[in-house]
Amino acid sequence: MKKFLTLAFGLSLGFLASCATENEPILPKNGDTPAVEPNKEELKNPLYKGALLLNEGNFGTSIGGSLDVISEDGKDYTDNIFEATNGHKLGKTTQDLFVEDNRVYVISQKGEDFLTILNLQDYKEIKSYKKAVLPRLKTPHNVAVLNKLVYILDIGAYDANWQLQGGAIYTLDTKNIHQDGGFKKVEGSENVAKGRMVVLNGKVYALDKQGAVLEIEGNKVITTKSFDLPIVEMSKSYDGHIWMLASKDKGAIINYDPKSDAEVRHELKTKEVDGLSTGKWGAPAIHFSATQDTIYFANGPKIYRHIFKAEKNELFVDVLSKEENAIMLYNGLAVDPSNGYVYFSSIKGYPEYKTNNTVIFSKDKELISNHKNLSEFPAGIYPLAKFQN
Repeated sequence: MKKFLTLAFGLSLGFLASCATENEPILPKNGDTPAVEPNKEELKNPLYKGALLLNEGNFGTSIGGSLDVISEDGKDYTDNIFEATNGHKLGKTTQDLFVEDNRVYVISQKGEDFLTILNLQDYKEIKSYKKAVLPRLKTPHNVAVLNKLVYILDIGAYDANWQLQGGAIYTLDTKNIHQDGGFKKVEGSENVAKGRMVVLNGKVYALDKQGAVLEIEGNKVITTKSFDLPIVEMSKSYDGHIWMLASKDKGAIINYDPKSDAEVRHELKTKEVDGLSTGKWGAPAIHFSATQDTIYFANGPKIYRHIFKAEKNELFVDVLSKEENAIMLYNGLAVDPSNGYVYFSSIKGYPEYKTNNTVIFSKDKELISNHKNLSEFPAGIYPLAKFQN
């Protein structure tokens, strides 16, 4: 159901018109440590419950991105919470978000604000970074954060032959943006591919255009790990490893341990995953999500799952059997590790994008909720429990 946010807290809508607008923390111009930090006691969990749904907005129009909130039980849906709280849109063509230390980092491709940081407690904007502060970014696509060092994956720009050129990963030190050297290119990241990054054991992992895994420490790629199958998507595993989805002539699920360089691989041999095994998957659509030893993947409106320890594939649910308009999966397959809820976001089609659904199932295939016509070209669904340390 659609909930309209009641603003019981006072808002301040006077934003600074500098290259970096600020509410909290306050960053002195001399580049010192922020003078005001969020109260750690006030920001204690339980904040990491439920899910965030990030909307791209309608590409090529003046409509900006937006952020929606889904309650822990999946029943309540609060749309456009950022604009209701802050009085303006959340960037334009928003693509990805990451949560660390009770802060939400949102990356946008268009408009003036490339990066926006907001407080997970009340969704107030803490800080936004404009193009003038991040001049080398062409088309930001993904974001990850490690100890307030923000990793921004930029896919570059299209050349005359519609090939992406000039992509790389950059880091932004959000502790000290006014200090020289706060925005740096990650050495060796020029061949990076679009896709969500993984933060694990003090390092960041991304994919290159050949499907190899880049291991990043600080501002440098320290290792490139290649597999015999190209990796198309990754997700942090519950055991401190990385789940990987591989695809070419056949599909595979890989549990990879970067520390020992060991892997356990299960090939997906069933006809139900033809869309995966013929290489039709991968960025920009998000078709893969994992919790514990169960991996969910979607081929159109059908959701399958692979139970890793049992090495078993099964049809989880055909969403069309529950919702006739859930025709096109659009950047939205996610599973909440805290309760096993599976999220699926769809549109009826590009011309009929306003007919959309966010459908939630229990791990036992029970339909929990079907939120209708509230999203706008979802960029992704983000269960908050996935960001718990």
